Amino acid sequence: MDSDDPGQTPIEYASLGLNVPQPRHSLKLILYVVLGNVWLLIALALYVGKTYEPGSPPMYSVYGVGRWFTAGEYELIVLAPAALGMAFMCLGIRQAWHLKGAKG
Repeated sequence: MDSDDPGQTPIEYASLGLNVPQPRHSLKLILYVVLGNVWLLIALALYVGKTYEPGSPPMYSVYGVGRWFTAGEYELIVLAPAALGMAFMCLGIRQAWHLKGAKG
């Protein structure tokens, strides 16, 4: 392993006399991926839990509990966490590229 690589700073273990490179991961990368997955799961749960009530206009509810929403309102409620999830996943991809050494 080349210790001149800026992405891998060696850790010296004085008792063993070894140089071990640090892992090439970032807590920000892990955080972005986890938060992205959580928001996408919330969006999926809202999409799957859509309960339809016929009428004029047709109304929707989350698993039939709570307030009823029009079609446009319910779509916004589902799209908001989906957009947040995609944004966090894009940040995670950008962070991974940054760690890999690509310009981005």
